[in-house]
Amino acid sequence: MTKESREKRIKRRKKLFFTFLDSVILLSFSLSIYFTYFQDYTRTILFLSIGFLLLMFFIVRGIIKTTKSLFS
Repeated sequence: MTKESREKRIKRRKKLFFTFLDSVILLSFSLSIYFTYFQDYTRTILFLSIGFLLLMFFIVRGIIKTTKSLFS
């Protein structure tokens, strides 16, 4: 395998992973709304916290990327 094809494969894998994380965030927020409607607040808090933690991961990752590019 060449280095270019390996990099393309890694980039595609990262893109697929972050697409999966996006879908998990959407699903967790949707489920929290669903459980709020049926007044199951423990599951609501569980799914909200999962979605919030993943969202914070994306925000912190973006901040770290921008600060690295500013100081490079």
